[in-house]
Amino acid sequence: MKDIIKLWKKLGIQEVEFEFDCGGDSMGSTEIRIYTNKSNNETIENETISDFIDDEVYKHVDFYVNSDGHYSGESGIVYIHLDDDEESLTYYKCGRSNYNEMHTEKVDVLLSDEEVQFLNEFVSSFGGGMDEIFGVNYKKDFILTDKMQELIDSIENKVDEVASNHQPEIECGDSDDIEFSDWYRFTTNEDDISEPSIEIVDNKVSITLSVQYYLTIDSND
Repeated sequence: MKDIIKLWKKLGIQEVEFEFDCGGDSMGSTEIRIYTNKSNNETIENETISDFIDDEVYKHVDFYVNSDGHYSGESGIVYIHLDDDEESLTYYKCGRSNYNEMHTEKVDVLLSDEEVQFLNEFVSSFGGGMDEIFGVNYKKDFILTDKMQELIDSIENKVDEVASNHQPEIECGDSDDIEFSDWYRFTTNEDDISEPSIEIVDNKVSITLSVQYYLTIDSND
């Protein structure tokens, strides 16, 4: 350590940044920047300092690389400085953790009188989603006419339009970031699949919609 401190002073190092991006059960890309003048963005290359930081940073900072399907990883920068006594180095991690989240809520879709009449008479439930087949469970046997198929297609298009564009209000902290993915899934009988039924009020059919979003929060511990 004494040799590193001596070299640190000799080179006039003001700060070293260790940029990282980890997740998927492994440490991903890293980059080390050695600043002699941060305000002017002046950097130098020094293999001894870089190799030392690349090894020592893991002894002083915890990186959360293990993903579990919910937590996906973190990224950020570790800032390394010479302490006030000039006898050791201090490490401060400024990172952001990333999570895959799901949100489910009831959403209404406005239909025509004819579409509502068709659902009430023939359909017990339906469901679908991104890259999924629009599935319909019928109340009874009947001959599917071209007109009926047009109604089914129209209902599917209207529900898909609402579901694919719906972005719910998510409660989060002031510094949190939210990004919605394209994935979604909907059904009319999520609450009780043993008793399928369709809820329609004022020509609005109620669907249970699930959407996926990515949440990024501070992880400076």
